[in-house]
Amino acid sequence: MTSLAERVEPLLLCVPYAPGLDDRLPDAQVVAARPSGPSTRPGRPYALFGHGPGAPAALELARSLRDSPPSTLVVSGCPAPPPPDDQLDCRLVVLAELTEPSDLEAAERWRSHTQGSFAVRPVPAGIDGLADALAAELAVVAERTAAT
Repeated sequence: MTSLAERVEPLLLCVPYAPGLDDRLPDAQVVAARPSGPSTRPGRPYALFGHGPGAPAALELARSLRDSPPSTLVVSGCPAPPPPDDQLDCRLVVLAELTEPSDLEAAERWRSHTQGSFAVRPVPAGIDGLADALAAELAVVAERTAAT
């Protein structure tokens, strides 16, 4: 079986950079996103990830990258900002600990930020659960890219 990196080598841009994720996601190139945007090959798929205060920052970065948008925006650990005037045109995934009934409702508020597909993925507490969920989302980016 070939690894994810051998098939696509997806790029995960973290806002801000998340130390330790690169050790837990060996099949992806994990880098810090720059305010000027990603330095990727044209057409190369990438995902933006923001956790906590980085989630709204990743959202704003994705909005600013209209010429080279991410294929997927992944957010976690932060309530959704107020609904936008304009929506993203990319897949948006919320990784959420769903321990209370209100947690799903809070995660669903992110839906207003995209006209693309939307999903809430439950994750267990801790960095390992988050890393596993990110790896799964990068696999989706890779599979969609391989299919095109």
